[in-house]
Amino acid sequence: MGRFWRAVLRLLPIGVAVLVPLPAMARQAGAGQADTTAHRLEALVVTAERSAQTVERSTQAITVVSRVELLASPARTLADALQFVPGLAFLDFDGSGGDPQVVMRGFYGGGEAEYVMLLVDGRPINAFGSGRIAWDMIPLTTIERIEIVRGAGSAAWGDSAIGGVINIITRSAVRPGGFASITAGENGLLEGSVEFAGRWLDRPIALFGGMSDYDGFRSHAERTTGTIGGSMVFGESDTRVLKLSTLHDWRDFDTPGPVSGTELAGSRSGSSPFYRFDRNRDHLHRVQLDSRWGTGSAARWSAVLMGEYAHDDRIRTVVLAPAFADTKNRVTGVSRVSGSVQAEWTGLAAAEDELMVGVDLSAGQLTSTWYEFVTGSIDEYTAAASSRGAIHARGSGRRMNAAVFFGYGVQVSSPIRLTVGSRVDWLRDTFDAEEPAASSTDATHIAVSPRAGLNLRYLATDRQNGHVYLSVARLFKAPTPEQLFDQRRFPVPFPPFEIGFANDALDPQYGTNVEAGIYHRASLAGDGTSADLSFTVYNLDLRDELDFDIETLRYQNIGKSRHRGIEAGLDLASPIGVGGFARYTYQAATHGSGDHDGNQLKAIPRNVLSAGVRAGSESGFSTSVSATRLWGVHLDDANTLALPAWTRWDARVSWQFGRITTFVQATNLFDAEFNTTGYPDASDPGTVYYYPAAGRLLHVGIRHAW
Repeated sequence: MGRFWRAVLRLLPIGVAVLVPLPAMARQAGAGQADTTAHRLEALVVTAERSAQTVERSTQAITVVSRVELLASPARTLADALQFVPGLAFLDFDGSGGDPQVVMRGFYGGGEAEYVMLLVDGRPINAFGSGRIAWDMIPLTTIERIEIVRGAGSAAWGDSAIGGVINIITRSAVRPGGFASITAGENGLLEGSVEFAGRWLDRPIALFGGMSDYDGFRSHAERTTGTIGGSMVFGESDTRVLKLSTLHDWRDFDTPGPVSGTELAGSRSGSSPFYRFDRNRDHLHRVQLDSRWGTGSAARWSAVLMGEYAHDDRIRTVVLAPAFADTKNRVTGVSRVSGSVQAEWTGLAAAEDELMVGVDLSAGQLTSTWYEFVTGSIDEYTAAASSRGAIHARGSGRRMNAAVFFGYGVQVSSPIRLTVGSRVDWLRDTFDAEEPAASSTDATHIAVSPRAGLNLRYLATDRQNGHVYLSVARLFKAPTPEQLFDQRRFPVPFPPFEIGFANDALDPQYGTNVEAGIYHRASLAGDGTSADLSFTVYNLDLRDELDFDIETLRYQNIGKSRHRGIEAGLDLASPIGVGGFARYTYQAATHGSGDHDGNQLKAIPRNVLSAGVRAGSESGFSTSVSATRLWGVHLDDANTLALPAWTRWDARVSWQFGRITTFVQATNLFDAEFNTTGYPDASDPGTVYYYPAAGRLLHVGIRHAW
C-alpha cells in the first residue's frame, strides 16, 4: 500500500470521529428550543468558477476567507492570509514575506512560472510573459473576501488554472465609508493604506491605495511598493450595471538571492556578492470596463474589456557554479488587451438548472531587450561597476488566445446535483528576434478541457447539512512565452560555449484530475456555536510535464508526474467571539517516469499543518494565535537532500475603541531559525543554496474607520 493511501486511512478515523458526534450534539443543543438556526447555516455564495453558486453545491474544493477573518489574523500580506488555506503553501525567497512563491496541489513554479490563477473581482491579473503573481498588489484592508477554488480550473479559465483559482473580492462602491491605517515594525517597515467609498458626481465610487517601505531582514533586500485603484459605477439599476475601474501598481526592490550552506553558517541575514546588483523596478497600469444586464430566468449577460501596460527593468544573476556567475539586465514592455462575454440562463430544461456560455479573447505583446552586465568570479563581482553594458539580445513576442466555454448544472432530485462543462482554447505564439541574429518562430496549440461533477446532499436538518461530491476534469498548462522564447544565453566551458534555457519546441502539459470531498456544517448550540468540516482527496496524472532538464540545461517536456493529496479543514465559531481552526495538507507529487520514478518532486512540501485560535469581539479586546508546521521537503530529484522541518508561530493583539483600532502583531513569535526552500548547485551537488527565513518580527499599527 502506497504512502498516499496510508495517509488517507490514517485520516479517515479522525474524520469519522468528528462527523459522527455532530448530529447528537446538535440535537442535544436544540432540545427544548422552539426556534431554528437554519439561517445561520446559509452557504456562502462564490463566483470564482465564473457563475454564482453556493459552496455546498460545488463539485470542487472551495475555501472562503472573510474580511473579519482577515482583519483578526496576524497576516500582513495576502500570502500570509492564504497560508492557512488547505492545499496551499508558500515558500519565501526574501525571508520576510516580500517574495512568496505559491505551491498548490504539488505545483511549484520556482519564480519562473505560475500554476495558480489570481483574479481581482473575477478578472485575471497574472503577468503576461510568465504568469507570475505580484502578491503584494492588493492591500489586505481593501479586501471584502477571498475565494479559493482548489484543483483543475481549466474548464472555466483555461491556461494557468491547473492548480487552482484565487478570486479577491474588493470592497464595493455601494457601501459608503472608509478607513485609513498605518503599520510600523522592525527592519524599517512602514506601511499605510486608505480606502474610501461614497458618491462623486452623484455616482458610486470606490478608491483605495497602499504603500509599503521595508529594509528587509537580509542585506540587499530593500523593498518599496505602492498601489492605487478605484472604480465608478456609471449605470446602476435592477437590469443593468456599468462599472469603470482602474489599477496602478509599482514596485522597486532588491533581491538578496539564496546563500550557500557555508555562507548561511556565517550569517542568516547576509547576501552573496554575486547578487549585489540584482533588483526589480516595474510598474503596471490597467483600465477595465465591466457591464452586466438582464435579470430573472431570462438571459443574464456580462461583458468585460480590459487594457493593460506593464514595464519591467530587472537585473538578475544566475550562479552557474559555486565560484562563477552570470548577471544580465533585462528591460521589457507588455501591452495586452482582453475581453470576455458571458451569458447565463436558469430554468431552461428543468425547474432548477443553470446554463452558462461565454467567449474569452486576449492578445498581448512583449518587447524584450537583454543587456550585458557582469560575468565571472566573486572577485570580479566585487570590483564591477553598477552599470549595464552592450545589448545581449533583443526581440518581441506575441500571444493570442481565443476560447469558448460552457457550464451546465441541474438539480436532478432534491439531494443530487449534476454539473458538466468544457472549454476549448486556441493559442498562437510568435516571436521575432532582432539581435544577435534575425529570426522568426511560431507555435499554435488547441486544448479541450472538459469537466463533470456530482454533488450529493446526505443530510439536511434545521441545524446541519452535509454534502459529498465527486468530479473528473481534464486540464492543461501551456508553456509561457518566457519558457518558449526567452533570449538570454549563459556561458558554459564546453561547446557550444553558450546555452539558452528557453525552448520554442515545448508542447502544453496535460492531465486528468479526479477528486472527491465532503462539506459538513453543524450548529452545535442554540446560541449560534457552529462547526464547519471539509475533507478532499484527489489524484492528478500529468503527462508532457514542463520542467527544467538539468542534463540539457533547458526547458523540456520530460515525462509524467502524479499528484495525489489530502486537504482537510475544521473551523469552530461561537457568537461570543471565540473560535479556532485546524488545517492539514498532504501533497504526494511524484515523478511518473525516468530514473526518479516514484520520487517526490523537488521543493514540494509533503505535509503542511496549521492551527489557530482567536478570542474577542468586533469592539474591544481581541487576540489570535496561529502556528504553521511544514515538513517532508526534498531539494533534489534523487531525494537525497531533505529540508529540515520547521514550525512558525504568529500572534496578534488588538484593541478597538470607537472607530479606532490599535494592534500589535508578531511573525515567527518564538524566533525559530529555518529555511523556506533551497536547491543544490547544478555543477557541484555538494554545494546547496538556501533561502533563510526571518526571525521574530514585531509590528504595531492603528486603523481608523468612518
